[in-house]
Amino acid sequence: MPHAHIRQAQLRCAIVGLGRHGAKEMIPAIGRAQNASLVAVFDIEPTRNAECSASLGLPTYRTLEDMLNREQPDFCIVETPHFTHYGIVEAIARHGIHVLKEKPLALNLAEGVRLQRLCQATNVTIGVVAQKRYTPSYHALRRVLEGVGKPWYVSMVYRLAIGQEDQGWRSNREEAGGGCILDMGYHFVDLVTWLLGVPDEVFSAPLLQSGETTENGAAVTFKYMNTHVQGSLLLSRFSPGKDESITVHGTDSVVYVSRDSLHIFGAAGNQIERLEFVGPSDLLARQIDSFCESLTGTSGIDKANEGELEQHLSNMAFIEACYQSASSLLPANPKEILHNQVAATAS
Repeated sequence: MPHAHIRQAQLRCAIVGLGRHGAKEMIPAIGRAQNASLVAVFDIEPTRNAECSASLGLPTYRTLEDMLNREQPDFCIVETPHFTHYGIVEAIARHGIHVLKEKPLALNLAEGVRLQRLCQATNVTIGVVAQKRYTPSYHALRRVLEGVGKPWYVSMVYRLAIGQEDQGWRSNREEAGGGCILDMGYHFVDLVTWLLGVPDEVFSAPLLQSGETTENGAAVTFKYMNTHVQGSLLLSRFSPGKDESITVHGTDSVVYVSRDSLHIFGAAGNQIERLEFVGPSDLLARQIDSFCESLTGTSGIDKANEGELEQHLSNMAFIEACYQSASSLLPANPKEILHNQVAATAS
């Protein structure tokens, strides 16, 4: 059952989790968003909680329940470690409050399906912070895909210079849910399903060093049986610098996309079109505004959040297929994996 739309200009927002990303990235993004205003913050660490509340001129709450009961925000943004997400989201949803949570959707696909059932039972919207789909160059790619002729190969690269995650909860498989495929790679898995749909076959070879439980890199290939499109996704935490790009090979042309540009080349290698996207792209603020628009029923600036929870379940099925393939050394079908998990959860 769809939730009732909220009728007001700006939605009241609270942040749960005041770590580096929550305090340094998400709070400023809310300030830049047009459709939301920050009314409360909460963190389980008392000193961090009190200091952040005071710096923003907001009241300090000793428990999450106290904050939810007193403030009754329209939605909460959850910025806590992966293993804490479900319990926090459940507590918020039980209050009838919508949630925009940090990626990934869940620790694993089974937990993702449980979140879907929670969403249905409480009649709330659960969104996921996957802001790369709001990148202007990727939106331009989505618009020009039909003009490349019949796509036959897609190459995607996402590399960061953050090094090995060998300390803290991110290095613990049970607490993190996975390594770079589930964590940083979630952004590009989201782009795969958003741009191309869910593939029929996934094969994954993760980089897992001796003694590690979470991978620091992965080479993933995927295939669509009906369209015969094939693709590859390279993920790595070990890189001289940040590298993120998508190349689409079509029968008529080739499209190369980076964060700030899009290039279209003809069959002879001649450049047909070049688009530059200059200036800052406030992706987090755009996602917050788009999420608010989904709650108020207004026309989204990007409409990138349409069918969001279902797509994020598809993301989790893709990721589950990666891990199953890495374990079996055989391709895995994310569509079958999702179907079987939904059936198992229902039984």
